[in-house]
Amino acid sequence: MVAALAVVGSLVALTPASGGRIHLEPTVYDFGDVGQDVVSTSVRLHNAGASTLVVRGVSTSCMCTTARVVYGGTVSPIFGYHSNPAWSLSLPPDAEARLEVFYDPTVHPELGHYVRQIYVGSSDPEQREAILEIHVREV
Repeated sequence: MVAALAVVGSLVALTPASGGRIHLEPTVYDFGDVGQDVVSTSVRLHNAGASTLVVRGVSTSCMCTTARVVYGGTVSPIFGYHSNPAWSLSLPPDAEARLEVFYDPTVHPELGHYVRQIYVGSSDPEQREAILEIHVREV
């Protein structure tokens, strides 16, 4: 945590660093049982800070998972495991975007339980990367 140290009289106060604060809600999502069709969900991507948050791209932990960010009628490119485009979004204080996540079960020939992550890079001085974890059981 980056902070400022202020000395007031004989009291010392530690003030938190200013900046945007990335907040995903929820941070874990369970798709439950899925067949062989693509499933999707959308989670809240919120700037809980006092200044602008710069979202600096998205990536995923596997080729079966892709994601994009939707904000104010603008849709980001689709991000995945490899070769993600350079992209950023300035999110004002208290603004909210949606992180849309897609899971394609046809990428895996085996049935079973899978856990994947979606990584969201940002300018948050305390959390440069927020992580959404998804669970899915292919049946």
